[in-house]
Amino acid sequence: GHYNTWSQTASGDYLGDTAAGQMGVLAAFFAARPWWTMAPDPGAVASDAGTGSSRKVALTAADGTRCWVYYPVNASAGIRMDRITAAATVAASWLDPRNGSTQAAGTFDRGQVATLQPPAGGEDAVLVLGPGSGTLPPHPEKKTHPPRKFST
Repeated sequence: GHYNTWSQTASGDYLGDTAAGQMGVLAAFFAARPWWTMAPDPGAVASDAGTGSSRKVALTAADGTRCWVYYPVNASAGIRMDRITAAATVAASWLDPRNGSTQAAGTFDRGQVATLQPPAGGEDAVLVLGPGSGTLPPHPEKKTHPPRKFST
C-alpha cells in the first residue's frame, strides 16, 4: 500500500497520487473479465521470458479462452498462441496499466509463436489475448477526497 496509508497521516491528499489512479485501472481490468478462471502459465512465454524484475509472466484461463502476459520492461518475447484453444485465430491487444489505454497488437493463427513487444513507452504493459482483448471499461475519473480526520 501507499506509505501514507500505513502511517495514517491526517491528510488524504495522497489518495489522488498517480498510483491510486493506476489501482482504478487494475480494478476496471479485472472487474470486466473472469479473472477467477485464470492460473499461472509459465509455458505461455516461449522465448525471451527474462529474469528477475524483467521476467514476463502469464496467466491462462482453464477453458482456453484468454491469456494475459505481463511485460515489466519493453522487450520482445515469443508468445505461444496455442494457449487460446477456443478459436482458430487469436486477437491480441496491449493494455497500458498506467492509464488504461489499449492498442491492437494483431490477430494471429493459434498454432504460431508470435514475437511481440509492447508499444513505444510500454515499460509496464499487459498483452491481452482472446475475446474482449481490445476493450476496457472507461478509466475511472480521478476523484478528490476531502481530508480525513483521525482520532488520536
